[in-house]
Amino acid sequence: MCFDTSSSNTGRLAGACVILEQKLGKELLSLACRHHIMEFIIGAVFQVCMGSSSSPEVPLFKRFQEHWTSVDTNEYETGIVNSDVASLVEDIRQSTIHYANTYLEQKLPRDDYKEFLELVIVFLGSAPARGVSFMSPGAMHHARWMSKVIYSLKIWMSEFKLTPAEERGLRYVCSSCLLESVVLNTQAVCAPCNDLHLLKSLLEYRSIHENISKATTRKLSNHLWYLSPVLVGLAFFIVMSASQQNEV
Repeated sequence: MCFDTSSSNTGRLAGACVILEQKLGKELLSLACRHHIMEFIIGAVFQVCMGSSSSPEVPLFKRFQEHWTSVDTNEYETGIVNSDVASLVEDIRQSTIHYANTYLEQKLPRDDYKEFLELVIVFLGSAPARGVSFMSPGAMHHARWMSKVIYSLKIWMSEFKLTPAEERGLRYVCSSCLLESVVLNTQAVCAPCNDLHLLKSLLEYRSIHENISKATTRKLSNHLWYLSPVLVGLAFFIVMSASQQNEV
């Protein structure tokens, strides 16, 4: 049973999932959508790095959207040109580029997935197969985690004036969002393994930014019911490299 994690589906007493099991007279294998949890994780990163805001929009993104007509998309600076960013992504740069290129060859369920992966490749100093291009900024909202990372990557690589605090915050937002790219894998069988890898990556991020690691790990831990003991067995059906098999 696949479902998004809105309360109308997951409610303990009157949720659609509970009602379906009652109607069928048996328990079903539950596979919750992982896309929803990323709103909480990216939100936690933003709160740590950029501060909280009561506005329904992100003020920095609003400024960038208004400035977009003045941006020369042919003039951009990749993330690794900055020595601080380069040191943050050094260990995962090549593997992330390979991962992004691999999934760009597949049919992705959403256009923003494709835009995100291509921006990640450019940010890491490479170029996607169809070349480097920057789409105009789209809709933005605190609840849309994908728009946050897309905006952040675009702002960092464009000639947009930032305050020292904004630059420092975006540096960590852009580098940490690379860890979340694993959730773009839409194969249900990969979900449990991806959950474990994401949790491991967030814990290891403590050596880079302890507050981000604590905040994101806490958010993910609150939703580990997604990762049931039954679902863990799906990891044995994934085609993995030898090193990945050893990790599992």
